[in-house]
Amino acid sequence: MIYLEIDEGPYLVLPSSEHFDNGERPINLHRDNLIWLHNTDLINVVNDGVKAVYLWGDTQAKYGTMIKLPKGFDGVLESTGNEFRSVLIQGEVSLKAEHDNVKSLLPGSYIESDAPSVHHIKNTSDGDVTLYVRTNAPLSIK
Repeated sequence: MIYLEIDEGPYLVLPSSEHFDNGERPINLHRDNLIWLHNTDLINVVNDGVKAVYLWGDTQAKYGTMIKLPKGFDGVLESTGNEFRSVLIQGEVSLKAEHDNVKSLLPGSYIESDAPSVHHIKNTSDGDVTLYVRTNAPLSIK
């Protein structure tokens, strides 16, 4: 699976004969090269077993991180920012956002909010769940 994120557009696809180098470089990560931390400046973790990996960005403005929720996790992911984007990378979860019904999500599912948000998430997998999160504020996981 690939997740491609473009922060600013327009994204122009040109023939190879018109290629140019604007200095931008992709971030390509292999899951075996990630160092999972139990607590970071990016997330306030109250729930044991939750881990995170910082990926990119300015943690005071906008940044990307991966979050791992352990088997049996049943808690809340809270963002105080006005931008929250998340993609379920691995596992299955049930999600209850503030004004929505409970939804079952599979890998590739997308969650977004343009206001401070509270997402009730339950890991319904037999193992860990991995989420990619892009936000502009610290996260709390309870």
